[in-house]
Amino acid sequence: MGWHEMTAGVRSVTQKTFADRRGAATAIAFEPIGQAAIPVLDAIFRDAHLAVDVETGLQVISAEPEVSFDLANLPRMPAEGDHVLRYTLDLNGAIVATTRYRVTEPMKDGEGGVKLALRRAA
Repeated sequence: MGWHEMTAGVRSVTQKTFADRRGAATAIAFEPIGQAAIPVLDAIFRDAHLAVDVETGLQVISAEPEVSFDLANLPRMPAEGDHVLRYTLDLNGAIVATTRYRVTEPMKDGEGGVKLALRRAA
């Protein structure tokens, strides 16, 4: 097993474990500018998170959400201005609420994934 396969396996387990830590049923979709939303099965969504400032090395708390995907699950590399939709589902899997986020900064992770900094869209 090569490095790419090992990191893909770790990412998959992480996505399934931490996809929604609150226990609420949610689904994520990626919506490129001018295109229809595409459901993404393996995504890690975080409402707030810690980040490290690369210039100072200090931890920074961000109130902005972020989501991580495997690039193989997307039609193209996300770009600033694309959207991510977060659906809240009822017990039957029906959508009861939709929250739209705008991509503010896409960041490749170097291992076949991408992390998107998000801002709630109006």
